[in-house]
This record gives sequence, structure tokens and C-alpha cells, in this order.
Amino acid sequence: MLKKLMLITAILALFSVADANADVDWGLNIDWSKTEGVANGDWGVGTRLDFGGQFRGMFAFDYFFTNAGDLFDEGDVDDSDFDLKFFEFNFNVLYEFPTEAVHPYLGAGVGFARRTFDDFNDVFDDERTELGVNALGGLKFRHAAAEPFVEARYTFYPDDEGGDDPFDSDGVQFGDRFIVSVGVVF
Repeated sequence: MLKKLMLITAILALFSVADANADVDWGLNIDWSKTEGVANGDWGVGTRLDFGGQFRGMFAFDYFFTNAGDLFDEGDVDDSDFDLKFFEFNFNVLYEFPTEAVHPYLGAGVGFARRTFDDFNDVFDDERTELGVNALGGLKFRHAAAEPFVEARYTFYPDDEGGDDPFDSDGVQFGDRFIVSVGVVF
């Protein structure tokens, strides 16, 4: 209950900040993500708050609908064998080029990613949190109240080969991710 209340408060705060300052944009997006070493991509949804002038800050949250079966060799497990959750919080600094109708931007930042999965027998449960580095670029299309955008981001996660976790292998560790987002900011 407390988590739901905190989420609702955060969403309301985002709306009120966006209305209070013309240099603040709040938006929604749909994501497609491709993880290094995984055959298929994943879909996701997200929200963002960006603020500033030509130099901008951007906070973003993305939740991905990741297939657990993609983490293992084909036929070893089925998606229904695992309850997999993957989400990211990102903070990026952007430079928005001063152009008329279309505003290209480039940026860099950090991403905090969390992955959990539980199998049906509670034998192979795993929780991982990683801090990654983002490189991104995109286009905002200036319209009236709503501004569509498209963005590409690459997140680099540290290589932890040789760590002390016996379940860390190429099949279940974090892989670098390429993400394409399409959405609208207000």
C-alpha cells in the first residue's frame, strides 16, 4: 500500500511540476530493447521528465516485458517457468540543438537497472541490480502542446566475469542493451 501511495504521489508531482514551468516536459514512451547475446528483443513502456534549456536533465523510468526463455539455451526452460521482471531508472544530461521544427539531441548519463526472476520451484531465484552508463540521441518534433520524439540509447553495464556468484554466466548476467523509444512529451 505504501509503495502504491508513493507512486501516485510521484506521478502527481510530475504533473504539477510540468504545469508550473514551461521548460519542463513530461512524457510517455514505448520501448524496444535488444540485449547483447540474446536472440530476441523485448518491448517496454516508460515515462520521463526532462527539464532545462539547451542543456537539459532527464529522469526516465522504463519497465520491460522480458522473456525469461531468452536468457537460456532454447528448449531448456519455458517463459512460464519464471516470473521475470526488469526495469531501469535513468538520469541523463542532454544537449538539444537549437533548430526550428525538429530538435535533435545528444546525451549521456547513468542507468540503475533491476532484474528479478523466480522459478516455479524456488530453486533458481535471482535478483540483480546494476549501474550502467548511457549514450543516447534523439529527435523531438515541435508541435503545439504535444511533442512526439524518437530516441536511441545504448546502456553499457560493467563486465563482472569471474565474480563470486556461481550463477553468473553469459546466460543470466546483465548484457549491454540497445533501446529505441518512441513517445510524446507535453
